[in-house]
Amino acid sequence: MLDNYHVIELIGEGSFGKVYKGRRKCTGQITAMKFILKQGKSEKDIKNLRQEIEILRQLRHENIIQMLDAFETKTEFCVVTEYAQGELFEILEDDQNLPEDVVRGIAKQLVRALHYLHSNRIIHRDMKPQNILIGSNGVVKLCDFGFARAMSCNTMVLTSIKGTPLYMAPELVQEHPYNHTVDLWSLGVILFELHVGQPPFYTNSIYSLIQHIVKDPVRFPTNISADFKSFLKGLLNKKPQDRLGWPQLLEHPFVRETDTERLVREKMLADAMEVAEGSRAWKGEGGAVAGAVLALATGAVGGREGNASAVPATPPARQTETPQPNRGRDPLAGTRRLPALSSQGASVQSGLQRSGAASPATPPPVTASRAGVAANPSSSRALVTPINANQRPGSGFARTPASQPQSQPQPPQQPAAAATASVASSPAGPQAAVQHVEQLASSLERLSVAEGTRLTPEAAAGLWSDPSTLPSLLAALRDAASTCAAAPATPAPPLPALQRALRLASQLLQFGEGRPQAQPLQRAVVELATAAAGAGSSHVGIVLAAVECFRSAEAAMAADKASSGYTAICLDESWRLYCEVVQGASARGGPGNRAQSTGSGVGTSRREGNWPVVAAACHALADTLNRGLQAISANLRGPALRQAEDLLRGVTDTSLATQLCNCLEDARADSRGQGAEAAAQAALRALAACVYCPSTPATASAVGSHFPLAVALGAANRMVSGGGTGGGSDRGMDSDGALPFAVRRIIGEAISASSSVMTALVEWAQQPPVGWGGNTGAPGAGTANKVDLYALQLILQCSRACPQLCQAAVLGNAPEALLRLREGANGALALLALTAVLEGLHARRGAAGAAGGTAAAAAQSAMVPGPTTDDAIRRLAGLLHLSSGDSLTLGFVAAGAVAAYLRFYAQPAGPGPAALGTPAAGAVADVRVANSRPLPPPPELLSPSRLASLVQLLKYHPTSSGSPALEVMEGAPARTGLFDGVVSLVSLLLGYGASSDAGSAALQAGLGGAVIGLMAAGGRGSAGGGASGPPGGLLELSPRGATALMEAAHHTAAPDAEGPQCLAAGPILSFLTLLLGERHQAALSAWPATAGGGRGGCYQCILLAVELIGRPLTPLPGGEGVEPSAYQDLLAADNVMLHLVRVLDSLEGEELLLPVNLASRLVLSNTVFAQQFIAAGGLAQSTMARSLAESSPSPVLVDVLLIVSQLARLNKETFNTYEPLAKANIYGQIRRLLSHPDAAVRSRVCNLVGNMCRHSAYFYGALERHGLLPPLIDRCADPDKTTRKFACFAIGNAGFHNHNLYGALEPAISPLVALLRDEEDKTRANAAGALGNLVRNSSALCGELIRAGALRALLDTALSPERPPTGAAAGRSGASGGADAGGSPVKIALFSLGNMCAHRECRESLIALGVQDVIRRLSSNPDATQQKYLQRIQQKLQAGMPGVSPGGGVSASSVGR
Repeated sequence: MLDNYHVIELIGEGSFGKVYKGRRKCTGQITAMKFILKQGKSEKDIKNLRQEIEILRQLRHENIIQMLDAFETKTEFCVVTEYAQGELFEILEDDQNLPEDVVRGIAKQLVRALHYLHSNRIIHRDMKPQNILIGSNGVVKLCDFGFARAMSCNTMVLTSIKGTPLYMAPELVQEHPYNHTVDLWSLGVILFELHVGQPPFYTNSIYSLIQHIVKDPVRFPTNISADFKSFLKGLLNKKPQDRLGWPQLLEHPFVRETDTERLVREKMLADAMEVAEGSRAWKGEGGAVAGAVLALATGAVGGREGNASAVPATPPARQTETPQPNRGRDPLAGTRRLPALSSQGASVQSGLQRSGAASPATPPPVTASRAGVAANPSSSRALVTPINANQRPGSGFARTPASQPQSQPQPPQQPAAAATASVASSPAGPQAAVQHVEQLASSLERLSVAEGTRLTPEAAAGLWSDPSTLPSLLAALRDAASTCAAAPATPAPPLPALQRALRLASQLLQFGEGRPQAQPLQRAVVELATAAAGAGSSHVGIVLAAVECFRSAEAAMAADKASSGYTAICLDESWRLYCEVVQGASARGGPGNRAQSTGSGVGTSRREGNWPVVAAACHALADTLNRGLQAISANLRGPALRQAEDLLRGVTDTSLATQLCNCLEDARADSRGQGAEAAAQAALRALAACVYCPSTPATASAVGSHFPLAVALGAANRMVSGGGTGGGSDRGMDSDGALPFAVRRIIGEAISASSSVMTALVEWAQQPPVGWGGNTGAPGAGTANKVDLYALQLILQCSRACPQLCQAAVLGNAPEALLRLREGANGALALLALTAVLEGLHARRGAAGAAGGTAAAAAQSAMVPGPTTDDAIRRLAGLLHLSSGDSLTLGFVAAGAVAAYLRFYAQPAGPGPAALGTPAAGAVADVRVANSRPLPPPPELLSPSRLASLVQLLKYHPTSSGSPALEVMEGAPARTGLFDGVVSLVSLLLGYGASSDAGSAALQAGLGGAVIGLMAAGGRGSAGGGASGPPGGLLELSPRGATALMEAAHHTAAPDAEGPQCLAAGPILSFLTLLLGERHQAALSAWPATAGGGRGGCYQCILLAVELIGRPLTPLPGGEGVEPSAYQDLLAADNVMLHLVRVLDSLEGEELLLPVNLASRLVLSNTVFAQQFIAAGGLAQSTMARSLAESSPSPVLVDVLLIVSQLARLNKETFNTYEPLAKANIYGQIRRLLSHPDAAVRSRVCNLVGNMCRHSAYFYGALERHGLLPPLIDRCADPDKTTRKFACFAIGNAGFHNHNLYGALEPAISPLVALLRDEEDKTRANAAGALGNLVRNSSALCGELIRAGALRALLDTALSPERPPTGAAAGRSGASGGADAGGSPVKIALFSLGNMCAHRECRESLIALGVQDVIRRLSSNPDATQQKYLQRIQQKLQAGMPGVSPGGGVSASSVGR
């Protein structure tokens, strides 16, 4: 009530009323009191507002201003919150902007606050700096939220537009429907403003501001980190569905909280809670605590027990609506008494769902001390760390501090368990032990759940909160564990009763997320299994029941989460239990074992006949791994993904793979063991689950946006059709396939280490499918008969990652076995596996002797082209036709298998591509190069009908909707495109060359034209492209398939094939530039490197695309080829230069060779390309620094210098190139390159300096400031004649426009005089012109010129015999009257002498040196230009007027550049 507060002063006006500073009476607690008038609000509005206040009253979060109290009068509502000072808006006003690390700290807190609000279905709607408070300790608090929900939509929009919409999302300012993502847009604007100093859209006109927000792209600052830019791009997306969502937002690198940060935060909150609980002044009505803390202290959120500390479950990756609360998360759960088992007679019957007959009445449970249930402050999320040899038996996974602090108290031993232990060890004898077991049976009976009975969420919640049920269950389980530990002195606990108790534990754990009591219950189950395993085979049923307890709990939990759109992987302790069972069953360890069996823990020995337990554990491992791979393949972010990745690390960092192989091998060897065969198949299924993720609706991807090429084509089509320039969603996150690839490699190595396991895989692969429903089966419970699927998937997936497995498969005769399956139910899958085996073996063809030894050599020998391989190709060739229905994929997959065989013919020897796992290095190699002569393919493959079938396959148009065609068969995510195989086969055939039988037949059949047609379909202006979308064939090309397509085009465009003119078409060029475009390169970079993407894949794509673009520019022998001007027009229209410049930023060193060379050729050929180069940012400092780096090879440096030099040369009023050149700031690189060891580089950099001084004195000051003139002068004595020539050219231009550099150029006089005697006429001409320019603007250097003998040397040069010109002058200049001199040293010397005659000191010296005699000797020369220069000298000598203007000068550009 208002009577409980003193209202002190008005401190502001919020969105819906006035805010006062207040103080609670009888305390010192300062509060903020917001008064909201009822006037003008409808009854519905008021009712909604009351509901909102009740919801907000329950919120507890450290980054949200806490509501302490709320009440209403007849005229208004009053909401009392904690009082905080320091608006973010005020900080912005004072500091203007903040460093990125400070912004990151604020962002992390705001993200946590918004995640909490959105998880509770609350949208803030009014995010802005004024509503964000920052305390002196740096804690950020969000305030003034939630009340907009109670207003009508029209009122809300009207109120918003009245204020400034600076921070509003586009859909809000347009009054469109919206969801919680409006807060995420506002968050992005706020963070942008914090760092930049103003929002991304800022204007005084509200109308203009709205237009900017709706239509204009966001221009991101360049001085921010890649993570920050990625984060902002993910938030500031015009389309709400494309913004970063939950939980991806939490896991973005910019705001991801480290374990250390989380520990510090939780410690601070726990300390704050301890202070708050002890101080009345910190509490509001009903005990609400100001400054909310995590549920690790309170145990509840909004009265909902157990949900605050837990990170919310991971929602779907593409969720765009407001997250829905999990089932059972009722806002009123804290005040509602749920049905529970209790001694007061409450019955669980109402909370049970019957699946069979009614169960007997449940007796009251055994009560136990509450000391047995210790509160667990840790989060429900646990980081899984694999077992290792350093762990003590039974300790489970090592916990990081984030998941289980070391100071966490362990639950004390239950009194019942202690009593059991004492009974078992007492001298009373067997009678007491039997009596104790009977008591235990009675306790277990009262804690059981009938078989077929399922708890509802409400019933489970009641049992969790019941004060007696859980302690009783824990006591009974620990009592049973103690009984097992006392064996054989004590009989085994009653198995049926124990199974029912474990069934209850399983159902409780299903609903135990976020409950601290779940950890002790899980540990009790593990301790029971450990004790039972140590008691011998008589207790094996208990171990089996414990495994099934966890497995069924996880399955039910995952199903329940999936129905709500969430993901659950496994319980915290279950993985440990499953692994220890498998570890114990592995009687021996392979060479790679990192954790040998200790003989303790939950291990069971195969010699004890415990194969059913092993089978159950393997199936449980498979279930868990399957859910983990589903989370990774669905590209989820959040706790589920981290747990899934930890599971996979549990495979890579331990000997689990070897142990599973040992189990498989031992079980098959134990022919008389009960359940041994089932255990072997279960181990097979577990191995398959490590590497294969079945395609499901959660993991399925759309073919139009899966492969990088499809992503680029989709974006291009949206641009054509006006669908926006952004293309697909940009979530600022990259996918990563490194961890699944590492798992496949580990599993492959374990399998290849055992020939018997490989033999088993080959045998199982050939078993006829049982209950087959198409290639859609996934490893799952109850599918033990799908061993053929598991075996094939293991061969397929592991062969792509492990070359050793490919070798073992070939030695195990797997190719023949897989070939025999080609027309069966698993035919396409078998051929995919065959292709993977052959490609993996071919990749190691040059390493057989060095690395693989005898076995590797034998495997390679088995694939040497001969009758066997010929027969295999013939058998596969019969499948090369277009089918329909379920057999559609078979022809395409068969083409891939033929291509895999044909590689051993076309590239029979040589080192091959780099080993698997290092594609970046392998991409650099030209895969078309073979070190030995290709062998012709079998004639059957070249028959007209077979080649016509290939053409038909290439021209097929698959559907552009649905998932990739091979994803169901291959597993998610698909790494193979439907067209990969056929394009690879065509590329190999064309690669034989037009002069070969194979290449000629392929070209005559039209395969080359089909390849060009397929490429053209992806370009603008083609019949198949455009807004209607390109043919599906391009959509079904993986990065490796796209590479094969470009290689096929390379072969087709050979001079003796179709010729380069086939590439000189608009659609082809458009397609190639699309491959170089940002969208494709970004998608390709995000694609796993192990599947043809990553940096290596990007480079290979760039290399091939640039080569194809430049091919028509190269004239054919005899002068034939593409019309240069017409093709240049196409290149300019498609703005190829833009893409060339963009790719430069992702390349370095030798990778720059082709792109820079093509850019250089284009810039030198046409001014349009020079303009496009500058417009594309080619002169950006980062681009220039990368291109001119010390690591760049000489050809790259030469081409870059040619580009820059040409740009400097083209400078004029209508095309100013000097300013962007100056901004490029390449002076340091110029200075370094003037001393480069390669003469070609030195000469080009001298030429560059000359062109920089060609048109004006713009760079004179910079040349002197950066110390470029001394090393330039040194180049006059360079041993390379071209360098000397261009050094004179540069020095001459440096003195042409004014005298400012004369002092710095004085040391050049003597070297220039010496060069007047150079062997090269152009060098002598340049030296003569440079000497003349040193007196053109001033007489300051006349004395030094005379002392150095320059005048005498010029006279001698003028008298030297004139050599006939050998070609046109390298350049023309209109800078002076010396342009007529061309490259003649005689004429240039005469012109320079004319310059010197303008100065008295030089004139007198010339007269003394006999200049008149020289004039007379040359006067008979008929050359008009020479006579003009002689007259000029004579006139100045006769005039004798020192004040006469020099009248001209010689730019050395007139004789060479």
